Amino acid sequence: MKLLYPLLLVLCTVFCYGQKPKQKLKYRTIYLFKFDGRKVKQIDSADYMQVVSEPDSGSKLYNVKEYHKNGKVRFLGKSSTLYPITLQGQGLSYYTNGSKKLIAYYKDGYLTGAAYQFFPNGKPYLVKQYLTTIKKDTVKSTNHTTSFVKSYRDSLIISAFDTTGKALVEDGNGHFIQYDENFKTAVEDGFVKDSLLNGKLKGRDLDLNMIFEETYFKGKLVSGTSQDSAGVKFTYLQRFVSAKFPGGNEALNKYMQKKVRYPIWDNSWEVEGQVMLHFAVHRDGTIGKVEVFSSVEAGLDEESVRAFKLMPPWVPAKAYGKNALSDYDFPMSYNLIRY
Repeated sequence: MKLLYPLLLVLCTVFCYGQKPKQKLKYRTIYLFKFDGRKVKQIDSADYMQVVSEPDSGSKLYNVKEYHKNGKVRFLGKSSTLYPITLQGQGLSYYTNGSKKLIAYYKDGYLTGAAYQFFPNGKPYLVKQYLTTIKKDTVKSTNHTTSFVKSYRDSLIISAFDTTGKALVEDGNGHFIQYDENFKTAVEDGFVKDSLLNGKLKGRDLDLNMIFEETYFKGKLVSGTSQDSAGVKFTYLQRFVSAKFPGGNEALNKYMQKKVRYPIWDNSWEVEGQVMLHFAVHRDGTIGKVEVFSSVEAGLDEESVRAFKLMPPWVPAKAYGKNALSDYDFPMSYNLIRY
């Protein structure tokens, strides 16, 4: 199916506002992305389009505009960098039907301060207050079946409402309901005290076909139990745990240093750079297809993929205590030592 994006199919679009007087050329750069953040080259493979244009007069911030597949605006905001973007100031997100989804503020790429989320019908849904401390945790990816490590700012739940506008959480206290992305099904049901999850929370993961029950104390997960579609039960202390190489990152770096051979041609011509690989770790720990999504040169790309294919199985990721599929990005740097 073709994406109904606006006619922005070139990497650089020039705007001219009349012949007289002659105006300064304004450039736009287009990027195509999957929901998991990977950049793709073909428009048919993209989940959304990101257009970054030069700063307005008197500003140092780039203009960011994203589009859904149906051509409607997905996001409007500002960035201090061209690529990858680093969001600054107010950002507006929209549903595919054109309704406002989120009004939020960003600092150095992270949500900060108050954020206001809406139902697709335009009614208010949730008010959160984002804290200043940056955390790193394993979270569920936007393709819903894998997990990855993400840095983010923790948040407090200030208010929550149902689809009619009735308040469920007021001043950080009350009954909190989390919905799926389409707001058709309640996926989490629990209680909030002093703006933090507290007590029992029940839920279901529609994508992984699992049900779970968790206990929280002042926003911290104390324990969790889950059950898959086959009725097998699991226990956990963390919802999502990322996959890892046996022995951790230090062992992985030693493995790469031992296995990687600098291609003779690249060595002779002093080719250097960083190859970025993307791959999946299956539920049994085996490595899936290894893809190069940031290339340096064919020889270095091929050597990177070759070394990864020789790897032993990883310790697989876990979701609700059960082994799970996991996405992974890995940078491989090639630098020559000069004497």
